[in-house]
Amino acid sequence: MFKLEISLKYFVQMKKFIIVLFLGLVSCNSSNTVDIFQKDFKENRWSKNDLKRLTFSIEETANYDIDLHLGHIYEYQFDVIPLQVTLFKDEQILFQETIDVKVKENGKDLGECVGDICDLYAVLKQDYNLDKGLYSLQIENKFDREYLPNVLGIGVRIKK
Repeated sequence: MFKLEISLKYFVQMKKFIIVLFLGLVSCNSSNTVDIFQKDFKENRWSKNDLKRLTFSIEETANYDIDLHLGHIYEYQFDVIPLQVTLFKDEQILFQETIDVKVKENGKDLGECVGDICDLYAVLKQDYNLDKGLYSLQIENKFDREYLPNVLGIGVRIKK
């Protein structure tokens, strides 16, 4: 009986520690205002005609860093991916740019890879002023073939 009480007290203390640790880790991520990631690519293929539109709200007018998040398979077969990104607010275009997202350099993946899954963050805008309100980011695949292979997801991360 005595051993069981010690074990239960130890378990309760460990449970409290884990909860506090988890809350601390979550609060460390509070600088991320928006973090959206869509992974609805059938057979990991991004069709040429499949526009992705990510909708989000900004709660406070401020300057933000806007990063594109690309998930892909390790040892991607292309060095760059051509995309067109358009930011809308109230259906008005704030910016529209065609960019080449650099995936590899000197044969090495530039993303953070775990196993065969890589996450790459490419800077779209730095210190860009966004007013409070509802926005959407449209991302268009400009690859010169029918589909872009080995894509796991696409998203946006916005932080102060």
